[in-house]
Amino acid sequence: MDFIIGGNYYKLSDNNIRSVIFYINPELIKNYETASYTAIGKIPTNTANAPQNSFIEYIEDNLKDCIDTIFPETSTLEDDGAILEILDNEGIDNEIKSKYLSKQSNKIDLNDVVPSFWDTVIAFNVVKPTWIAIEKYFANKKDEDFAIIVNFISKNCEELSQQKIAGDNDGKLFIKLLGSNLLPIETYKQVRKSFSRQFVSYDLSNLDSDRIEILVNTRGVTFNNKYYELINTKFPELIITFILQNKSDFLSNINSYPLDSSAAKSLLSSNNLSLSEKLTIIQSLPSTMFEGNTNTPTAIRVILNSLSNSINATLNKSSKIPVNNDFILGILASATDQEQKLKLFVRKCIESTYDRLFVKSGLELLGTDYALIAEQKGHKRNFSLTKENKQLAEYLERNGFISKQYEDKGMLRMNAKKVL
Repeated sequence: MDFIIGGNYYKLSDNNIRSVIFYINPELIKNYETASYTAIGKIPTNTANAPQNSFIEYIEDNLKDCIDTIFPETSTLEDDGAILEILDNEGIDNEIKSKYLSKQSNKIDLNDVVPSFWDTVIAFNVVKPTWIAIEKYFANKKDEDFAIIVNFISKNCEELSQQKIAGDNDGKLFIKLLGSNLLPIETYKQVRKSFSRQFVSYDLSNLDSDRIEILVNTRGVTFNNKYYELINTKFPELIITFILQNKSDFLSNINSYPLDSSAAKSLLSSNNLSLSEKLTIIQSLPSTMFEGNTNTPTAIRVILNSLSNSINATLNKSSKIPVNNDFILGILASATDQEQKLKLFVRKCIESTYDRLFVKSGLELLGTDYALIAEQKGHKRNFSLTKENKQLAEYLERNGFISKQYEDKGMLRMNAKKVL
């Protein structure tokens, strides 16, 4: 047997390699099953002219064929040394190296590899996928060719997404990966999970909409004027999501973030905003949207019509009506609950400084006999004797809008002034 092994008088095959290993050291057979090259490397060669020396040389001379077609498919646990030797073997095609090494469960720590060999081990995906390794790679990268590391991140993005970034204190890795279009979009989405930080002022204008959408949905951008303007101008389809994701910041400084009619319509239709939050938005919009005339955008009027009764009721429950006269007129033009409209109008009149034009417009929008009083052409009209009508009549008389008000036969009578 020594003669056959020492003279390489046998064909390299899986069975023959097993026979030789069993002859030299039976205990290594089990290792050979799962880590073939590693097991062979454990055979001692310190004995001069021993047959194992010839065997190991035979394997080394034909390592290309061994890892390509001879070693068993179960050989998936090669150790660091075996992997590095295969990588460093210039006689083996990259395709064959990749085929064999890609199935290895063991991964090398980048710290155990000299920097000049980093591109090689990363390209063959035999490095432990950690953010520490990736950050170190970028820190030592001298050029702008990132194809190898991008491919590596993409192959391992699911595993990487389970890891939180521990370093990157200066944010360079965050900016490099998420502040650019470097990564494929699905990889970008996974990588985002590893970062808890936000962009605060970095220029994101070159990012495509898919990346901006991911950042918006994951609170990856700070809600400020810079990013609001960017999204509102360049990615308007994302502005509503951006606002709703940061509604507290938006509402607390709402006048700093202008809305067009389309965005206003979407927000007022949203189920993610309370009625009081919608009131805050409405109050911030140009008053012309709520004057109930043809200048009001149709979309806004439609939304107002659907909300006005609820808004009206909410305002009537508040201790003080927190909206301006134009807003009230908009509600009077849109709401359909006459009792609530009257209550709102009367309260606003009493709580505010007298404004004749507002009073006239409000009465006109209340309609029926109130509109006749508003004409100030001497009409005398009867109204039901309710608390709101009584308060309105006293208010109008006190401010000289009507000439007289009094009770008559269980009704409340208002005599309008006759203004020429």
